[in-house]
Amino acid sequence: NQCTRDRNRFERNGISNVDNSEKFNRFPSSVEDPVRLKLLDVGSCYNPFSKFSELDVTAIDIAPVYENNVYKSDFLALDISDSSQICGREVVSLAKESFQIVVFCFLLEYFPATTPRYECCAKARQLLQENGILVILTPDSCHQQRNNAIIKKWKEAFLQMGFQRVYYEKLQHFHGFVLRKLGKEQHRLALLEANLPTLESQNLHEIAAKLVIPQDFNSRKEKNSTNSE
Repeated sequence: NQCTRDRNRFERNGISNVDNSEKFNRFPSSVEDPVRLKLLDVGSCYNPFSKFSELDVTAIDIAPVYENNVYKSDFLALDISDSSQICGREVVSLAKESFQIVVFCFLLEYFPATTPRYECCAKARQLLQENGILVILTPDSCHQQRNNAIIKKWKEAFLQMGFQRVYYEKLQHFHGFVLRKLGKEQHRLALLEANLPTLESQNLHEIAAKLVIPQDFNSRKEKNSTNSE
């Protein structure tokens, strides 16, 4: 099933063993009681981040496969309020600005249009504290330059939404983004520096339209081909 394929993709790229990697900076052992970072894993397959003691993980999925490790929740329909509410194994609401990290691991490409992708990112911004981190992985097995124009639009859209790119890398099978939530003044200055529309003049539909994926173009071709028949 899809969950198994996503788990295999994790393992092919070495993500399942990230805690053994020298690149992963763990808290020093001398710290007796480190503050655990609150992480929201959206569209979680099997809650892979639960192995890290430094993280306080809330893993959600619209149809959890591993129900003991992952809560049920429709992220787009999720209520954001002043407090979190969990009923049994279902997350009903989450408190605004209550997470330091939000992760979208192979999530956005499941949506058939750009608007829900935008809404997911906007909701992540509501849930993140200022300077919090949004991590996005999106699949792409093509060579480095093939989808450069698409990735450029994504980077623009993220900045317009109030996320500053901290790190980006294209690996063999996916693009990886690490984005920081900017405060209002930081956001204004970043837009000015990038020569992008100001907060007051932003068109949300135009921003959302930048979050295209290669499959969108294939779907349009198929639709046009069907209509011509």
